[in-house]
Amino acid sequence: HGVWQHPEFSPAANTNENEISNVRFHPYAVRLGHLLAADAADAAEGYKAALRYACVRAYSGWTAEELTPQLNAALRERPWRAACVLAGTNDAVLAGVDAATTLARIQRLHEACDAAGVPVVVLTPPDADLAHHGLVPAEEAAQRRTVITEVADGLIRTSKKSGRALADVRAALPLCAAFFDDCLHPSPDGYDRMADVIHDALHRHGL
Repeated sequence: HGVWQHPEFSPAANTNENEISNVRFHPYAVRLGHLLAADAADAAEGYKAALRYACVRAYSGWTAEELTPQLNAALRERPWRAACVLAGTNDAVLAGVDAATTLARIQRLHEACDAAGVPVVVLTPPDADLAHHGLVPAEEAAQRRTVITEVADGLIRTSKKSGRALADVRAALPLCAAFFDDCLHPSPDGYDRMADVIHDALHRHGL
């Protein structure tokens, strides 16, 4: 979070000079693990308990296509309760891939979970103000932002059709200072809100 400078959301200290030096990490998995540990009456150890119930695999800048072998490797690690899959934004933002291709790539991630017998929670990609993203050509920012919207809409449709668990992160995190601190990534409060939405989806779908 706090990587890509935004005139309204970004902390004043973020100069966006270097992604590596600016990157800060607040994965939604920590709060999700805490909520799941509380469900199991096993939250007494705090952070340690949270890590037992949710494990994060984050690959900043990777496309859904590039994530496929990483997911397959993770699925072999242990018998997972569920896999929460958030992917596709980088296909649209960085690679300039169209919505149909991006959706097909995400579907392959879901199918990998199916093959491993692991239920999927589908996460919709949040909105992004790409006019302020340093790697997106200015003349393409609006079109790539539209693709993210189309991907989110497509995931909602296909999830309803297939009966997959859906956590509509996009609807829960409108692009505003309450949930974002740069043009693309949620703030810590935004990531915690994501965890709440995913936790609700797990319960609604009996996972």
